[in-house]
Amino acid sequence: MTGFLNSVGPPLKFTLMTTTHARGRLEDALWFAFYNAMPPDDLHATLDTVVIAVDKPSLASACVRWIRLNHE
Repeated sequence: MTGFLNSVGPPLKFTLMTTTHARGRLEDALWFAFYNAMPPDDLHATLDTVVIAVDKPSLASACVRWIRLNHE
């Protein structure tokens, strides 16, 4: 479905960057989020929180395992 947006609450005062990686490697997506992602220019803040949403317990476990092993 193209153009579908379901918002809850008032509009944000800044850009909220999201991404999905249905076909990419989990490791690549996590590396990008932790080591390469930058906050949008209108946020005027440093990136200090990464939120990961998964739909399977096995993916959650894989994410936790990757985070524990990667400390660039």
